Amino acid sequence: MLHNLFAAYSYTYDTTTSASSGSALGGALFWLVLLGASLVAIVGMWKAFQKAGKPGWAAIVPVYNEWVLFEIAGKPGWWALLSLVPFVNIIVIVLLIIAYIEVSKRFGKSGAFALLLIFLPFIGWPLLGFGDAKYMGEAEEGDAAAAPYPASFSPKPADTEPSAETPAPDTTPDDTGSSNDSGTPTTPSDPNS
Repeated sequence: MLHNLFAAYSYTYDTTTSASSGSALGGALFWLVLLGASLVAIVGMWKAFQKAGKPGWAAIVPVYNEWVLFEIAGKPGWWALLSLVPFVNIIVIVLLIIAYIEVSKRFGKSGAFALLLIFLPFIGWPLLGFGDAKYMGEAEEGDAAAAPYPASFSPKPADTEPSAETPAPDTTPDDTGSSNDSGTPTTPSDPNS
């Protein structure tokens, strides 16, 4: 009799519903997109490393890629080893942000470009690797890479007003209808002489 009691309240569940197959497809699509974005970022990092004179294959080696990134940024490579130490590895996040900012500057980009490298690496690294960015290395005092403007651009001098030592050029027409650009006053020629 107890057996009949459990038989009356038995339930069956159908595990092959369309909702579960849809979520499996969505999950697979998510992982494919993530894999594609990661490959694009790795290839871009590979090319950027090569532009900086480092081995491109370093982009695919887990801790060594941080080592090379720190070296490109002009920081000590051993900072990457700190990522292996528990609790200290939290500091590496801050050090990596500093390194990304410095890498951006060394490729001639602004510090804000580091945001692309941090949050959208599948866009930032290909822009550095395949774009027209050139690795400038360490910018030293008096170096062309340290200039805040390109070498082809010559800024306008700050003092554009004529001073008392240098008279302004006389560009007004004289009596003969010609103008004098040398800065010296002209005298009209006498037609009677």
